Amino acid sequence: MTLKQSKEAENKRAFGPDLIRATAIVLVLLSHTFPGGTMFPVIGAARSYWGFLGVEIFFLLSGYLIGGILIASLFDGELDKLSGIVSFWKRRWFRTLPNYFLFLVLLLLLFHFRTGNFPPKSGSYFWFGQAILSAYPDLFFTAAWSLSVEEWFYVLFPAVLFALTKLMAKRKNALVSTILIFLIVPLIIRGFFCSPENSQWDWDGGIRKVTLPRLDAIGYGVVLAFCRSQRSEIWRFLVRIWPVGMVATLGLFGHFCWHVVSTSSGFSSNLFVFRVFYFCLMSLSLALVFPKVVEMAQPANWSAVVVRKLSLWSYSIYLSHVFFDELIGISLKPISPHLHGLEPLVGGALIWLTTIPSSALLYSFFEKPLTNLRDQPMKTILGSFR
Repeated sequence: MTLKQSKEAENKRAFGPDLIRATAIVLVLLSHTFPGGTMFPVIGAARSYWGFLGVEIFFLLSGYLIGGILIASLFDGELDKLSGIVSFWKRRWFRTLPNYFLFLVLLLLLFHFRTGNFPPKSGSYFWFGQAILSAYPDLFFTAAWSLSVEEWFYVLFPAVLFALTKLMAKRKNALVSTILIFLIVPLIIRGFFCSPENSQWDWDGGIRKVTLPRLDAIGYGVVLAFCRSQRSEIWRFLVRIWPVGMVATLGLFGHFCWHVVSTSSGFSSNLFVFRVFYFCLMSLSLALVFPKVVEMAQPANWSAVVVRKLSLWSYSIYLSHVFFDELIGISLKPISPHLHGLEPLVGGALIWLTTIPSSALLYSFFEKPLTNLRDQPMKTILGSFR
């Protein structure tokens, strides 16, 4: 599959990747809407983990899909030229940026309406620079951190791969070297953050949501794409041992909840293994489950339609639910005394009821039409806006 053929491949949707994407977005929505987290610590811990898990699944899937496109393009010779990388960037940006900028502007206006000011570092959100190597500012557009990780990966990975193809005789060596760089360098950066001089950095906003230390989460997805395209025997082995990955994922879930509940202070920010290697363990456990799900056949019932729709709408859901969360929170505040403690339940239900249908419309009338422009020449695109 080359960059020119990727549009056709994307239209032939496979059930497995759709199921992965649908599961991820449901986990994220549950983490932000499931009631009882303030009254019952174990529910609060589980909610935090669901969101964490959902985003990590998105990262792995993104690396797998984008890695597959880049690997095929590399061996087809498209990445030997700078125009091949520019074409890749153009396709990615038409897919991801319009929705992002729409909700960035909406949230900026909502923030200004609520406070009379714009949030700190608001300009940096337009180029995903709000937390490249600094603590994430959690006061505004909290979901943007994961998009920053993805966008910078889309920029840096092809650029490093292109540079190494010019330095190495064999393309496969350049590919393997690039993958290793994106697995090892973020690990080193996280290790630096664990030093005593940086002890003020917390696990969530100071490590998990910082851009450069998290690029390896997508890199593991590229490893899976490499195994499927270049090492089929490893891929088949991974398909068979999926129960190991499931047990590991559940074990990490249990440990996370136990730690949060037992310490009553959130996840550990001091222990080296949690700050550095916990993310690797999460990626590896999911990577062991991933190939089995990718190979799943589509069921012949209504569930396949639900999964496909949620997958198609997932990006719009991910962005829009943040906006509706803010808007509903503002709307419910004046009447919260009359809800008799049911505000979290009512608010959560309203987020689901507004986010899903709005995302369906947004996908059909905004996201998809703009995504379809990415295969058009820039002259044609610019001319259509005149």
